[in-house]
Amino acid sequence: MPEHAILCNTVRHKMYVGAYKEIDYFLLQQHPHEPSQLTAQEFEEAVKAVESMTLEQMQRLGMFEIFGNTNPQARQATAELVQWLDQQITEELIQQYIQLANRGNWTAVMALDTLKRRISETRKYHQQLESN
Repeated sequence: MPEHAILCNTVRHKMYVGAYKEIDYFLLQQHPHEPSQLTAQEFEEAVKAVESMTLEQMQRLGMFEIFGNTNPQARQATAELVQWLDQQITEELIQQYIQLANRGNWTAVMALDTLKRRISETRKYHQQLESN
């Protein structure tokens, strides 16, 4: 498990860094009774999509969101940070996320859902390129 996490407040456009356990607890308090947006079938599909990819494909797609900024220097710094973070993805990390999601960890479920969407979007993009 990570020691620290970044929390992005999309309403106030601010980011916070804190201990992972504290941020995870905050998110659970913020959404205490909110069931996962994923059905059991969607969750299984997300896990299968992640498990069917090679490590290289996973690193190219990444598990980390890119935060936009109008400042070109900030965009470049963000892109470099995301690229570095994506290189930290390992098969062991992916398996840990799957195990945590299976135990109901909200953060892991959301990460797998985000990754599933990115995989789907990338596949559609590549299909469009091939058909043109």
